[in-house]
Amino acid sequence: MLSRKLRLGAAVIVLGALTLAAQVVSPSFQDYRRNARSLERLQVFHAALRVANLISAERGPSNSVMGDGNDPDSAYLARLHTYRESADLALNELTRDLAENIDGRDEAGRAALEALPRLREQLTEARREVDRVAALSRRERSAEQIRQAIGGMFAVVDALAPVVNATGARVIDNDSRMAGSVIIARLMGDLRENAGRIGSELVPALITAQPLNPVQRHAVSRLRGRVEQIGTTLDQHVDVLLHDAGAVRLLDQVRRRLGTALGLVDEVLQASMAGRPYPLSAGQFTERIVPDFRPLETLRDRVIVLTMARAVEARDAARNEMLLSLLAALVSLVVLLVLLLGADRQVFRPLLRAREEIIALAAGDTREVPASPAPGREMSALFEAIAVLRLRQREALARDRERQVLSERLRRQAETDALTGLFNRRALEQFGEDLSLPEAEGPPAGLILFDIDYFKRINDTHGHLAGDRVLQEVARRIQALTRDSDILVRYGGEEFAFLAQPSPGLPTLRAKAEKLRQAVESRPVAVEEGLAVPVTCSFGVAECPPGEGAWRRLFQAADEALYAAKAEGRNRVQVAGPAG
Repeated sequence: MLSRKLRLGAAVIVLGALTLAAQVVSPSFQDYRRNARSLERLQVFHAALRVANLISAERGPSNSVMGDGNDPDSAYLARLHTYRESADLALNELTRDLAENIDGRDEAGRAALEALPRLREQLTEARREVDRVAALSRRERSAEQIRQAIGGMFAVVDALAPVVNATGARVIDNDSRMAGSVIIARLMGDLRENAGRIGSELVPALITAQPLNPVQRHAVSRLRGRVEQIGTTLDQHVDVLLHDAGAVRLLDQVRRRLGTALGLVDEVLQASMAGRPYPLSAGQFTERIVPDFRPLETLRDRVIVLTMARAVEARDAARNEMLLSLLAALVSLVVLLVLLLGADRQVFRPLLRAREEIIALAAGDTREVPASPAPGREMSALFEAIAVLRLRQREALARDRERQVLSERLRRQAETDALTGLFNRRALEQFGEDLSLPEAEGPPAGLILFDIDYFKRINDTHGHLAGDRVLQEVARRIQALTRDSDILVRYGGEEFAFLAQPSPGLPTLRAKAEKLRQAVESRPVAVEEGLAVPVTCSFGVAECPPGEGAWRRLFQAADEALYAAKAEGRNRVQVAGPAG
Protein backbone atom coordinates (compact mmCIF):
# COMPACT_ATOMS: atom_id res chain seq x y z
CA MET A 1 0.00 0.00 0.00
CA LEU A 2 1.33 3.37 -0.93
CA SER A 3 2.33 5.69 1.83
CA ARG A 4 0.61 9.03 2.24
CA LYS A 5 3.60 10.80 0.78
CA LEU A 6 3.65 8.51 -2.25
CA ARG A 7 -0.09 8.95 -2.77
CA LEU A 8 0.33 12.70 -2.58
CA GLY A 9 3.22 12.51 -5.01
CA ALA A 10 1.17 10.23 -7.29
CA ALA A 11 -1.73 12.70 -7.21
CA VAL A 12 0.59 15.58 -8.07
CA ILE A 13 2.13 13.60 -10.91
CA VAL A 14 -1.25 12.58 -12.29
CA LEU A 15 -2.46 16.18 -12.08
CA GLY A 16 0.70 17.36 -13.83
CA ALA A 17 0.25 14.70 -16.53
CA LEU A 18 -3.32 15.83 -17.11
CA THR A 19 -2.15 19.44 -17.37
CA LEU A 20 0.54 18.48 -19.84
CA ALA A 21 -1.96 16.51 -21.89
CA ALA A 22 -4.20 19.56 -22.08
CA GLN A 23 -1.28 21.72 -23.19
CA VAL A 24 -0.36 19.22 -25.90
CA VAL A 25 -3.91 18.64 -27.16
CA SER A 26 -5.14 22.24 -26.96
CA PRO A 27 -3.02 23.64 -29.85
CA SER A 28 -4.17 20.81 -32.12
CA PHE A 29 -7.79 21.39 -31.11
CA GLN A 30 -7.46 25.13 -31.77
CA ASP A 31 -5.86 24.38 -35.15
CA TYR A 32 -8.77 22.09 -35.99
CA ARG A 33 -11.34 24.73 -35.06
CA ARG A 34 -9.45 27.46 -36.90
CA ASN A 35 -9.19 25.43 -40.12
CA ALA A 36 -12.84 24.40 -39.97
CA ARG A 37 -13.78 28.06 -39.56
CA SER A 38 -11.46 28.96 -42.45
CA LEU A 39 -13.38 26.61 -44.74
CA GLU A 40 -16.68 28.25 -43.84
CA ARG A 41 -15.33 31.76 -44.30
CA LEU A 42 -13.60 30.86 -47.57
CA GLN A 43 -16.94 29.63 -48.92
CA VAL A 44 -18.54 32.97 -48.02
CA PHE A 45 -15.62 34.88 -49.56
CA HIS A 46 -15.92 32.79 -52.72
CA ALA A 47 -19.65 33.51 -52.82
CA ALA A 48 -18.97 37.26 -52.52
CA LEU A 49 -16.40 37.10 -55.34
CA ARG A 50 -18.89 35.18 -57.47
CA VAL A 51 -21.60 37.80 -56.89
CA ALA A 52 -19.16 40.57 -57.87
CA ASN A 53 -18.12 38.66 -60.97
CA LEU A 54 -21.70 37.93 -62.07
CA ILE A 55 -22.81 41.53 -61.61
CA SER A 56 -19.71 42.68 -63.49
CA ALA A 57 -20.39 40.14 -66.26
CA GLU A 58 -24.02 41.31 -66.44
CA ARG A 59 -22.74 44.52 -68.04
CA GLY A 60 -21.86 42.55 -71.19
CA PRO A 61 -25.42 41.56 -72.19
CA SER A 62 -26.67 44.90 -70.80
CA ASN A 63 -24.38 46.71 -73.23
CA SER A 64 -25.52 44.44 -76.06
CA VAL A 65 -29.20 45.03 -75.30
CA MET A 66 -28.70 48.82 -75.23
CA GLY A 67 -26.94 48.57 -78.59
CA ASP A 68 -29.63 46.33 -80.10
CA GLY A 69 -33.10 47.13 -81.41
CA ASN A 70 -36.30 46.71 -79.39
CA ASP A 71 -36.85 43.10 -80.43
CA PRO A 72 -38.47 41.24 -77.47
CA ASP A 73 -37.17 37.95 -78.92
CA SER A 74 -33.57 39.21 -79.11
CA ALA A 75 -30.90 36.67 -78.15
CA TYR A 76 -29.14 39.48 -76.25
CA LEU A 77 -32.26 40.09 -74.14
CA ALA A 78 -32.61 36.38 -73.34
CA ARG A 79 -28.98 36.26 -72.30
CA LEU A 80 -29.41 39.34 -70.10
CA HIS A 81 -32.31 37.67 -68.28
CA THR A 82 -30.16 34.57 -67.73
CA TYR A 83 -27.28 36.65 -66.32
CA ARG A 84 -29.63 38.55 -64.02
CA GLU A 85 -31.16 35.35 -62.68
CA SER A 86 -27.68 33.96 -62.00
CA ALA A 87 -26.60 37.15 -60.20
CA ASP A 88 -29.79 37.21 -58.10
CA LEU A 89 -29.39 33.56 -57.15
CA ALA A 90 -25.74 34.12 -56.17
CA LEU A 91 -26.72 37.17 -54.10
CA ASN A 92 -29.37 35.11 -52.29
CA GLU A 93 -26.80 32.40 -51.57
CA LEU A 94 -24.32 34.97 -50.25
CA THR A 95 -26.98 36.44 -47.95
CA ARG A 96 -27.88 32.99 -46.62
CA ASP A 97 -24.26 31.90 -46.15
CA LEU A 98 -23.35 35.12 -44.33
CA ALA A 99 -26.36 34.89 -42.04
CA GLU A 100 -25.48 31.28 -41.13
CA ASN A 101 -21.77 31.98 -40.68
CA ILE A 102 -21.77 35.00 -38.33
CA ASP A 103 -20.91 34.58 -34.65
CA GLY A 104 -21.20 37.07 -31.81
CA ARG A 105 -17.89 38.88 -32.39
CA ASP A 106 -17.93 38.88 -36.19
CA GLU A 107 -18.30 42.63 -36.80
CA ALA A 108 -17.00 42.42 -40.39
CA GLY A 109 -19.50 39.73 -41.30
CA ARG A 110 -22.36 41.61 -39.67
CA ALA A 111 -21.45 44.82 -41.52
CA ALA A 112 -21.32 42.92 -44.83
CA LEU A 113 -24.71 41.33 -44.20
CA GLU A 114 -26.28 44.69 -43.31
CA ALA A 115 -24.97 46.20 -46.56
CA LEU A 116 -26.65 43.62 -48.82
CA PRO A 117 -30.28 44.97 -48.72
CA ARG A 118 -29.14 48.41 -49.90
CA LEU A 119 -27.00 46.70 -52.55
CA ARG A 120 -30.08 44.88 -53.86
CA GLU A 121 -31.94 48.18 -54.13
CA GLN A 122 -29.04 49.78 -55.97
CA LEU A 123 -28.82 46.82 -58.37
CA THR A 124 -32.56 47.04 -59.06
CA GLU A 125 -32.27 50.77 -59.79
CA ALA A 126 -29.30 50.22 -62.12
CA ARG A 127 -31.13 47.47 -64.01
CA ARG A 128 -34.22 49.67 -64.31
CA GLU A 129 -32.08 52.38 -65.94
CA VAL A 130 -30.60 49.84 -68.39
CA ASP A 131 -34.11 48.67 -69.30
CA ARG A 132 -35.30 52.24 -69.73
CA VAL A 133 -32.49 53.06 -72.17
CA ALA A 134 -32.96 49.75 -74.03
CA ALA A 135 -36.67 50.52 -74.45
CA LEU A 136 -35.86 53.72 -76.38
CA SER A 137 -35.58 53.65 -80.14
CA ARG A 138 -32.05 53.75 -81.55
CA ARG A 139 -32.52 57.37 -82.57
CA GLU A 140 -33.63 58.38 -79.06
CA ARG A 141 -30.66 56.79 -77.30
CA SER A 142 -27.81 59.17 -76.59
CA ALA A 143 -24.25 58.31 -75.59
CA GLU A 144 -24.77 60.14 -72.29
CA GLN A 145 -27.87 58.06 -71.44
CA ILE A 146 -25.96 54.86 -72.18
CA ARG A 147 -23.01 56.01 -70.06
CA GLN A 148 -25.30 56.81 -67.15
CA ALA A 149 -26.84 53.35 -67.36
CA ILE A 150 -23.40 51.71 -67.49
CA GLY A 151 -22.24 53.98 -64.65
CA GLY A 152 -25.11 52.70 -62.53
CA MET A 153 -23.85 49.15 -62.99
CA PHE A 154 -20.30 50.35 -62.15
CA ALA A 155 -21.67 51.85 -58.93
CA VAL A 156 -23.21 48.51 -57.90
CA VAL A 157 -19.85 46.75 -58.22
CA ASP A 158 -18.18 49.60 -56.31
CA ALA A 159 -20.81 49.26 -53.55
CA LEU A 160 -20.15 45.51 -53.42
CA ALA A 161 -16.38 45.99 -52.98
CA PRO A 162 -16.59 46.65 -49.19
CA VAL A 163 -18.62 43.43 -48.82
CA VAL A 164 -16.00 41.44 -50.72
CA ASN A 165 -13.21 43.08 -48.70
CA ALA A 166 -15.03 42.34 -45.44
CA THR A 167 -15.52 38.65 -46.30
CA GLY A 168 -11.85 38.40 -47.27
CA ALA A 169 -10.78 40.14 -44.05
CA ARG A 170 -12.78 37.54 -42.08
CA VAL A 171 -10.67 34.79 -43.65
CA ILE A 172 -7.41 36.59 -42.86
CA ASP A 173 -8.48 37.46 -39.31
CA ASN A 174 -9.14 33.79 -38.67
CA ASP A 175 -5.89 32.56 -40.27
CA SER A 176 -3.26 35.02 -41.48
CA ARG A 177 -1.58 32.26 -43.52
CA MET A 178 -4.39 32.64 -46.06
CA ALA A 179 -3.69 36.33 -46.65
CA GLY A 180 -1.75 35.67 -49.84
CA SER A 181 -4.51 33.58 -51.44
CA VAL A 182 -7.19 36.09 -50.43
CA ILE A 183 -5.18 38.99 -51.85
CA ILE A 184 -4.55 37.13 -55.12
CA ALA A 185 -8.24 36.23 -55.50
CA ARG A 186 -9.20 39.83 -54.78
CA LEU A 187 -6.62 41.13 -57.28
CA MET A 188 -8.01 38.81 -59.95
CA GLY A 189 -11.51 40.13 -59.25
CA ASP A 190 -10.16 43.67 -59.61
CA LEU A 191 -8.37 42.68 -62.82
CA ARG A 192 -11.57 41.26 -64.33
CA GLU A 193 -13.58 44.32 -63.26
CA ASN A 194 -11.11 46.86 -64.64
CA ALA A 195 -10.72 44.92 -67.90
CA GLY A 196 -14.50 44.76 -68.24
CA ARG A 197 -14.80 48.47 -67.57
CA ILE A 198 -12.48 49.21 -70.48
CA GLY A 199 -14.97 47.51 -72.79
CA SER A 200 -17.94 49.25 -71.16
CA GLU A 201 -16.25 52.64 -71.65
CA LEU A 202 -16.19 51.96 -75.40
CA VAL A 203 -19.77 50.68 -75.74
CA PRO A 204 -21.60 54.07 -75.83
CA ALA A 205 -19.36 55.20 -78.69
CA LEU A 206 -19.95 51.93 -80.57
CA ILE A 207 -23.73 52.17 -80.10
CA THR A 208 -23.97 55.80 -81.23
CA ALA A 209 -21.15 55.51 -83.83
CA GLN A 210 -19.49 58.57 -82.30
CA PRO A 211 -15.73 59.02 -81.75
CA LEU A 212 -14.31 59.04 -78.25
CA ASN A 213 -13.40 62.44 -76.85
CA PRO A 214 -10.05 63.02 -75.04
CA VAL A 215 -11.64 62.54 -71.60
CA GLN A 216 -13.06 59.16 -72.61
CA ARG A 217 -9.77 58.08 -74.18
CA HIS A 218 -7.98 59.09 -70.97
CA ALA A 219 -10.44 56.99 -68.95
CA VAL A 220 -9.68 53.97 -71.14
CA SER A 221 -5.93 54.60 -70.81
CA ARG A 222 -6.21 54.89 -67.02
CA LEU A 223 -8.14 51.62 -66.76
CA ARG A 224 -5.64 49.92 -69.04
CA GLY A 225 -2.78 51.08 -66.85
CA ARG A 226 -4.55 49.65 -63.81
CA VAL A 227 -5.04 46.31 -65.63
CA GLU A 228 -1.34 46.15 -66.50
CA GLN A 229 -0.34 47.08 -62.93
CA ILE A 230 -2.51 44.33 -61.41
CA GLY A 231 -1.24 41.86 -64.00
CA THR A 232 2.34 42.65 -63.05
CA THR A 233 1.57 42.12 -59.35
CA LEU A 234 -0.05 38.76 -60.09
CA ASP A 235 2.96 37.71 -62.23
CA GLN A 236 5.25 38.38 -59.28
CA HIS A 237 3.28 36.58 -56.59
CA VAL A 238 1.05 33.78 -57.95
CA ASP A 239 3.80 31.16 -58.08
CA VAL A 240 5.43 32.35 -54.84
CA LEU A 241 2.21 32.22 -52.83
CA LEU A 242 0.39 29.25 -54.36
CA HIS A 243 3.20 26.89 -55.49
CA ASP A 244 0.78 25.44 -58.03
CA ALA A 245 1.82 24.71 -61.63
CA GLY A 246 -1.79 24.68 -62.80
CA ALA A 247 -2.33 28.21 -61.51
CA VAL A 248 0.82 29.38 -63.29
CA ARG A 249 -0.38 27.82 -66.56
CA LEU A 250 -3.76 29.48 -66.14
CA LEU A 251 -2.03 32.80 -65.52
CA ASP A 252 -0.19 32.40 -68.84
CA GLN A 253 -3.55 31.81 -70.52
CA VAL A 254 -4.97 34.89 -68.77
CA ARG A 255 -2.08 36.97 -70.14
CA ARG A 256 -2.70 35.77 -73.69
CA ARG A 257 -6.45 36.29 -73.57
CA LEU A 258 -6.10 39.73 -71.98
CA GLY A 259 -3.65 40.61 -74.73
CA THR A 260 -6.28 39.58 -77.29
CA ALA A 261 -8.94 41.67 -75.52
CA LEU A 262 -6.70 44.73 -75.32
CA GLY A 263 -5.83 44.30 -78.99
CA LEU A 264 -9.55 44.50 -79.81
CA VAL A 265 -9.78 47.64 -77.67
CA ASP A 266 -6.88 49.12 -79.64
CA GLU A 267 -8.71 48.46 -82.91
CA VAL A 268 -11.70 50.45 -81.68
CA LEU A 269 -9.49 53.26 -80.35
CA GLN A 270 -7.56 53.51 -83.60
CA ALA A 271 -10.79 53.67 -85.60
CA SER A 272 -12.10 56.40 -83.29
CA MET A 273 -8.94 58.49 -83.48
CA ALA A 274 -8.73 58.10 -87.27
CA GLY A 275 -12.38 59.04 -87.77
CA ARG A 276 -13.10 55.71 -89.49
CA PRO A 277 -16.30 53.67 -88.99
CA TYR A 278 -15.98 51.23 -86.11
CA PRO A 279 -15.03 47.71 -87.25
CA LEU A 280 -17.86 46.07 -85.28
CA SER A 281 -21.08 46.82 -83.41
CA ALA A 282 -21.52 47.00 -79.63
CA GLY A 283 -23.04 43.52 -79.59
CA GLN A 284 -20.25 42.06 -81.73
CA PHE A 285 -17.64 43.79 -79.56
CA THR A 286 -19.18 42.29 -76.41
CA GLU A 287 -19.43 38.83 -78.01
CA ARG A 288 -15.72 38.90 -78.86
CA ILE A 289 -14.28 40.43 -75.68
CA VAL A 290 -16.29 38.70 -72.92
CA PRO A 291 -14.88 35.17 -73.59
CA ASP A 292 -11.37 36.58 -73.07
CA PHE A 293 -12.25 37.26 -69.41
CA ARG A 294 -13.27 33.69 -68.61
CA PRO A 295 -9.74 32.36 -67.91
CA LEU A 296 -9.55 35.02 -65.16
CA GLU A 297 -12.65 33.58 -63.54
CA THR A 298 -11.28 30.06 -63.88
CA LEU A 299 -7.97 31.09 -62.28
CA ARG A 300 -9.73 32.90 -59.45
CA ASP A 301 -11.88 29.83 -58.72
CA ARG A 302 -8.78 27.62 -58.81
CA VAL A 303 -7.09 29.82 -56.22
CA ILE A 304 -10.10 29.54 -53.90
CA VAL A 305 -10.54 25.80 -54.48
CA LEU A 306 -6.82 25.20 -53.94
CA THR A 307 -6.89 27.24 -50.74
CA MET A 308 -9.96 25.37 -49.51
CA ALA A 309 -8.31 22.03 -50.31
CA ARG A 310 -5.28 23.03 -48.27
CA ALA A 311 -7.55 24.12 -45.44
CA VAL A 312 -9.25 20.70 -45.53
CA GLU A 313 -5.84 19.00 -45.39
CA ALA A 314 -4.78 21.22 -42.50
CA ARG A 315 -8.05 20.58 -40.65
CA ASP A 316 -7.76 16.81 -41.06
CA ALA A 317 -4.10 16.88 -40.06
CA ALA A 318 -4.96 18.93 -36.95
CA ARG A 319 -7.73 16.47 -36.06
CA ASN A 320 -5.40 13.51 -36.46
CA GLU A 321 -2.70 15.26 -34.47
CA MET A 322 -5.22 16.07 -31.75
CA LEU A 323 -6.32 12.41 -31.53
CA LEU A 324 -2.73 11.20 -31.55
CA SER A 325 -1.75 13.69 -28.88
CA LEU A 326 -4.72 12.69 -26.76
CA LEU A 327 -3.89 9.01 -27.20
CA ALA A 328 -0.25 9.61 -26.32
CA ALA A 329 -1.30 11.52 -23.20
CA LEU A 330 -3.63 8.72 -22.08
CA VAL A 331 -0.96 6.07 -22.65
CA SER A 332 1.53 8.12 -20.70
CA LEU A 333 -0.94 8.44 -17.83
CA VAL A 334 -1.53 4.67 -17.71
CA VAL A 335 2.20 4.06 -17.74
CA LEU A 336 2.60 6.49 -14.87
CA LEU A 337 -0.05 4.76 -12.76
CA VAL A 338 1.42 1.30 -13.41
CA LEU A 339 5.00 2.32 -12.63
CA LEU A 340 4.41 4.52 -9.58
CA LEU A 341 5.52 1.95 -6.95
CA GLY A 342 9.05 1.50 -8.25
CA ALA A 343 9.50 4.16 -10.91
CA ASP A 344 10.81 7.10 -8.94
CA ARG A 345 14.14 7.04 -10.70
CA GLN A 346 12.92 5.63 -14.00
CA VAL A 347 9.71 7.64 -14.42
CA PHE A 348 9.00 10.47 -11.96
CA ARG A 349 12.21 12.42 -12.42
CA PRO A 350 12.16 12.21 -16.22
CA LEU A 351 8.54 13.27 -16.21
CA LEU A 352 9.31 16.29 -14.08
CA ARG A 353 12.05 17.16 -16.50
CA ALA A 354 9.68 16.66 -19.41
CA ARG A 355 7.17 18.94 -17.73
CA GLU A 356 9.77 21.66 -17.42
CA GLU A 357 10.71 21.32 -21.09
CA ILE A 358 7.10 21.50 -22.32
CA ILE A 359 6.39 24.56 -20.17
CA ALA A 360 9.51 26.16 -21.63
CA LEU A 361 8.22 25.23 -25.08
CA ALA A 362 4.87 26.85 -24.34
CA ALA A 363 6.77 29.97 -23.24
CA GLY A 364 8.54 30.15 -26.61
CA ASP A 365 11.87 28.49 -25.75
CA THR A 366 13.00 26.76 -28.98
CA ARG A 367 16.44 25.54 -27.85
CA GLU A 368 17.46 21.93 -28.47
CA VAL A 369 15.97 19.41 -25.99
CA PRO A 370 18.65 17.68 -23.86
CA ALA A 371 18.83 13.90 -23.75
CA SER A 372 16.48 12.06 -21.39
CA PRO A 373 18.02 11.78 -17.90
CA ALA A 374 16.66 8.23 -17.49
CA PRO A 375 16.90 5.13 -19.68
CA GLY A 376 13.93 3.43 -21.28
CA ARG A 377 12.12 3.61 -24.57
CA GLU A 378 9.08 5.34 -23.09
CA MET A 379 11.03 8.32 -21.82
CA SER A 380 13.05 8.55 -25.01
CA ALA A 381 9.84 8.61 -27.04
CA LEU A 382 8.44 11.35 -24.80
CA PHE A 383 11.48 13.55 -25.26
CA GLU A 384 11.47 12.83 -28.99
CA ALA A 385 7.85 13.99 -29.09
CA ILE A 386 8.88 17.20 -27.31
CA ALA A 387 11.65 17.65 -29.89
CA VAL A 388 9.07 17.27 -32.69
CA LEU A 389 6.83 19.87 -31.06
CA ARG A 390 9.77 22.22 -30.67
CA LEU A 391 10.76 21.68 -34.30
CA ARG A 392 7.23 22.48 -35.40
CA GLN A 393 7.24 25.61 -33.30
CA ARG A 394 10.49 26.69 -34.98
CA GLU A 395 8.91 26.02 -38.38
CA ALA A 396 5.82 28.00 -37.40
CA LEU A 397 7.99 30.94 -36.29
CA ALA A 398 9.87 30.75 -39.59
CA ARG A 399 6.58 30.80 -41.52
CA ASP A 400 5.45 33.81 -39.48
CA ARG A 401 8.66 35.63 -40.40
CA GLU A 402 8.14 34.78 -44.08
CA ARG A 403 4.57 36.12 -43.91
CA GLN A 404 5.79 39.31 -42.28
CA VAL A 405 8.39 39.77 -45.06
CA LEU A 406 5.72 39.17 -47.71
CA SER A 407 3.27 41.54 -46.02
CA GLU A 408 5.95 44.23 -45.84
CA ARG A 409 6.77 43.69 -49.50
CA LEU A 410 3.10 44.01 -50.48
CA ARG A 411 2.77 47.11 -48.30
CA ARG A 412 5.76 48.74 -50.00
CA GLN A 413 4.31 47.92 -53.41
CA ALA A 414 0.96 49.45 -52.38
CA GLU A 415 2.78 52.70 -51.42
CA THR A 416 5.00 52.91 -54.52
CA ASP A 417 4.17 54.44 -57.88
CA ALA A 418 4.80 51.71 -60.48
CA LEU A 419 5.85 54.12 -63.25
CA THR A 420 8.43 56.26 -61.44
CA GLY A 421 9.36 54.16 -58.40
CA LEU A 422 8.55 57.10 -56.09
CA PHE A 423 6.12 57.01 -53.17
CA ASN A 424 2.48 57.32 -54.27
CA ARG A 425 -0.44 59.38 -52.96
CA ARG A 426 -1.34 56.76 -50.35
CA ALA A 427 2.12 57.08 -48.78
CA LEU A 428 1.89 60.89 -48.88
CA GLU A 429 -1.44 60.82 -47.06
CA GLN A 430 0.07 58.56 -44.39
CA PHE A 431 2.90 61.06 -43.85
CA GLY A 432 0.26 63.80 -43.64
CA GLU A 433 -1.78 61.88 -41.05
CA ASP A 434 1.30 61.51 -38.85
CA LEU A 435 1.97 65.25 -39.12
CA SER A 436 -1.65 66.09 -38.17
CA LEU A 437 -1.86 64.00 -34.99
CA PRO A 438 -3.18 66.20 -32.15
CA GLU A 439 -0.25 65.16 -29.98
CA ALA A 440 2.34 65.79 -32.69
CA GLU A 441 5.10 68.19 -31.63
CA GLY A 442 8.43 69.37 -32.93
CA PRO A 443 9.84 71.73 -35.57
CA PRO A 444 7.84 72.71 -38.67
CA ALA A 445 7.60 70.44 -41.70
CA GLY A 446 8.42 71.76 -45.18
CA LEU A 447 6.59 70.86 -48.38
CA ILE A 448 7.45 71.54 -52.03
CA LEU A 449 4.66 70.83 -54.53
CA PHE A 450 5.50 70.93 -58.23
CA ASP A 451 4.05 69.72 -61.49
CA ILE A 452 5.15 69.54 -65.11
CA ASP A 453 4.18 72.55 -67.18
CA TYR A 454 1.97 71.83 -70.21
CA PHE A 455 2.12 68.10 -69.60
CA LYS A 456 -1.22 67.52 -71.32
CA ARG A 457 0.21 69.13 -74.45
CA ILE A 458 3.06 66.62 -74.40
CA ASN A 459 0.60 63.72 -74.10
CA ASP A 460 -1.69 65.07 -76.81
CA THR A 461 1.19 65.85 -79.20
CA HIS A 462 3.53 62.92 -78.68
CA GLY A 463 1.35 60.27 -77.01
CA HIS A 464 1.09 58.75 -73.55
CA LEU A 465 4.29 56.71 -73.92
CA ALA A 466 6.18 59.95 -74.43
CA GLY A 467 4.40 61.40 -71.39
CA ASP A 468 5.45 58.37 -69.34
CA ARG A 469 9.09 58.87 -70.39
CA VAL A 470 8.88 62.52 -69.35
CA LEU A 471 7.48 61.51 -65.93
CA GLN A 472 10.22 58.93 -65.46
CA GLU A 473 13.01 61.32 -66.47
CA VAL A 474 11.71 64.13 -64.23
CA ALA A 475 11.55 61.68 -61.33
CA ARG A 476 15.09 60.50 -62.09
CA ARG A 477 16.51 64.03 -62.17
CA ILE A 478 14.76 64.98 -58.95
CA GLN A 479 15.89 61.80 -57.21
CA ALA A 480 19.48 62.52 -58.18
CA LEU A 481 19.30 65.71 -56.09
CA THR A 482 17.65 64.23 -53.00
CA ARG A 483 18.93 62.20 -50.11
CA ASP A 484 17.73 58.75 -49.11
CA SER A 485 16.01 60.32 -46.09
CA ASP A 486 14.03 62.79 -48.23
CA ILE A 487 10.41 61.91 -49.05
CA LEU A 488 9.69 62.25 -52.77
CA VAL A 489 6.15 61.48 -53.98
CA ARG A 490 4.21 61.32 -57.23
CA TYR A 491 0.71 62.10 -55.99
CA GLY A 492 -1.09 62.78 -59.27
CA GLY A 493 -0.71 62.47 -63.03
CA GLU A 494 2.09 65.02 -63.45
CA GLU A 495 2.14 66.26 -59.84
CA PHE A 496 5.00 65.65 -57.40
CA ALA A 497 5.73 66.51 -53.78
CA PHE A 498 8.94 66.85 -51.74
CA LEU A 499 8.43 66.59 -47.96
CA ALA A 500 11.09 67.69 -45.49
CA GLN A 501 10.69 66.75 -41.80
CA PRO A 502 11.96 68.83 -40.11
CA SER A 503 11.93 71.80 -42.46
CA PRO A 504 15.35 73.43 -43.01
CA GLY A 505 13.56 76.80 -43.23
CA LEU A 506 11.77 78.57 -46.07
CA PRO A 507 14.93 80.13 -47.59
CA THR A 508 16.64 76.75 -47.78
CA LEU A 509 13.48 75.10 -49.10
CA ARG A 510 13.18 77.78 -51.76
CA ALA A 511 16.81 77.23 -52.77
CA LYS A 512 16.16 73.51 -52.93
CA ALA A 513 13.10 74.07 -55.15
CA GLU A 514 15.11 76.36 -57.42
CA LYS A 515 17.82 73.72 -57.72
CA LEU A 516 15.20 71.11 -58.64
CA ARG A 517 13.62 73.50 -61.16
CA GLN A 518 16.99 74.09 -62.85
CA ALA A 519 17.69 70.35 -62.99
CA VAL A 520 14.39 69.70 -64.79
CA GLU A 521 14.91 72.60 -67.20
CA SER A 522 18.59 71.84 -67.81
CA ARG A 523 18.11 69.79 -70.98
CA PRO A 524 15.23 68.41 -73.10
CA VAL A 525 13.88 64.94 -72.40
CA ALA A 526 14.35 62.32 -75.13
CA VAL A 527 10.94 60.74 -75.70
CA GLU A 528 11.84 58.65 -78.75
CA GLU A 529 14.68 58.15 -81.21
CA GLY A 530 15.67 61.54 -82.59
CA LEU A 531 13.03 63.50 -80.65
CA ALA A 532 13.48 65.43 -77.39
CA VAL A 533 11.06 67.88 -75.82
CA PRO A 534 11.82 70.74 -73.42
CA VAL A 535 10.33 70.25 -69.97
CA THR A 536 9.86 72.73 -67.12
CA CYS A 537 8.11 72.62 -63.75
CA SER A 538 6.37 75.12 -61.49
CA PHE A 539 7.01 74.94 -57.75
CA GLY A 540 5.10 75.96 -54.61
CA VAL A 541 6.92 76.04 -51.24
CA ALA A 542 5.43 76.16 -47.72
CA GLU A 543 6.10 75.07 -44.17
CA CYS A 544 3.88 74.45 -41.12
CA PRO A 545 4.38 73.24 -37.53
CA PRO A 546 2.87 69.81 -36.68
CA GLY A 547 -0.43 69.44 -34.89
CA GLU A 548 -4.13 68.94 -35.56
CA GLY A 549 -5.02 70.04 -39.10
CA ALA A 550 -1.37 70.79 -39.93
CA TRP A 551 -1.28 68.67 -43.09
CA ARG A 552 -4.36 70.33 -44.59
CA ARG A 553 -2.92 73.81 -43.94
CA LEU A 554 0.53 72.87 -45.22
CA PHE A 555 -0.78 71.26 -48.41
CA GLN A 556 -3.19 74.11 -49.09
CA ALA A 557 -0.45 76.73 -48.66
CA ALA A 558 1.97 74.89 -50.97
CA ASP A 559 -0.80 74.29 -53.51
CA GLU A 560 -1.75 77.98 -53.55
CA ALA A 561 1.90 78.91 -54.03
CA LEU A 562 2.12 76.41 -56.90
CA TYR A 563 -0.87 77.97 -58.62
CA ALA A 564 0.62 81.42 -58.07
CA ALA A 565 3.78 80.23 -59.82
CA LYS A 566 1.69 79.04 -62.75
CA ALA A 567 -0.26 82.30 -62.85
CA GLU A 568 3.00 84.26 -63.05
CA GLY A 569 4.12 82.40 -66.15
CA ARG A 570 5.19 78.89 -64.99
CA ASN A 571 8.77 77.54 -64.69
CA ARG A 572 9.33 79.38 -61.43
CA VAL A 573 9.31 78.95 -57.64
CA GLN A 574 6.73 80.65 -55.42
CA VAL A 575 6.95 80.64 -51.59
CA ALA A 576 3.79 80.74 -49.45
CA GLY A 577 3.45 82.77 -46.29
CA PRO A 578 3.43 81.03 -42.87
CA ALA A 579 0.83 78.18 -42.81
CA GLY A 580 0.63 77.62 -39.07
